[in-house]
Amino acid sequence: MYQERIHSPIANQIEGELKEKNYQLILELLMEYYYDPRYCHTASQYPGDKKVMIKASSIEEACEEVKKFIKGSVSIHENLSLQRSCRETIL
Repeated sequence: MYQERIHSPIANQIEGELKEKNYQLILELLMEYYYDPRYCHTASQYPGDKKVMIKASSIEEACEEVKKFIKGSVSIHENLSLQRSCRETIL
């Protein structure tokens, strides 16, 4: 599966690490050489106003920033829903 999208030396390294059961390095290699490029490609398909960039120096900080973003998005969505229902009531 991943071998088709990763250069042979890295794919071979992952195979070797699987035999050694070095799962942490396998995950690091897959993130860097498989998932990150796929995320970047997918992100490039969205217009700039639809992208959200979260900058963090740790996973914990990133999680908190994502939670804040989601809470803010929910509030905005709820407000838009309320505005629509109010308009429909007036009309």
